[in-house]
Amino acid sequence: GLVGTATSFLILGKMLMTRKVSSVDISINVFVWLMLILWSDLLALSEMREPNWPLAVILVDIVLLCALPAHVGKGMVTIVTIYLIVIGFERTLRFGLFDISGVRMARHRKCFSYLDAEELANTPCKAGAWDSIMVTATYITIFLADFFCTKNFAVGMRREQANLKASVNLAELVVSALVRFDLDEAREELLAAETTALTAVLTKLLHNLDNYR
Repeated sequence: GLVGTATSFLILGKMLMTRKVSSVDISINVFVWLMLILWSDLLALSEMREPNWPLAVILVDIVLLCALPAHVGKGMVTIVTIYLIVIGFERTLRFGLFDISGVRMARHRKCFSYLDAEELANTPCKAGAWDSIMVTATYITIFLADFFCTKNFAVGMRREQANLKASVNLAELVVSALVRFDLDEAREELLAAETTALTAVLTKLLHNLDNYR
């Protein structure tokens, strides 16, 4: 947490001093927080507490909605997916990943005082292969489903914003030409624009004005 907080403050300080912040700075900050979330999740699992990895889902959603470069979101999805697969293997094979986090430290032994020495050495206990596969597959499915749903929403929202901006700009250009009674310029602006419901309406308006003239 201290590392992530320090990184955030450094980027904030740079932004205040330079009045701007690059996508690279934000991407670095995002990846630092992602690694901290996964590390805290590993600690929680090794101490038999609730997992923290769902926080990564929120972080990925923020990245998608803030329109950071596409490779940032893809990189985060890849890292989290690989992490969940590795944790699934650790649950079944117990190759020592949970032990790295220090579950055998003295301050945690009291949490497992009801276990004998052999059971304590294997804490958390191994999970069956099928159970581990099902849990891992469920986690990954939920994570990827959220990612693609949020991505489609974010892309659609940005597309609608772009269309709205283009429509407003087109309307301004056409109205500006009509104010000067320059129908030819207005028609050229419409021909250069993409075909939308607005262009169809304005084209009909120009046609009526031509007939009226």
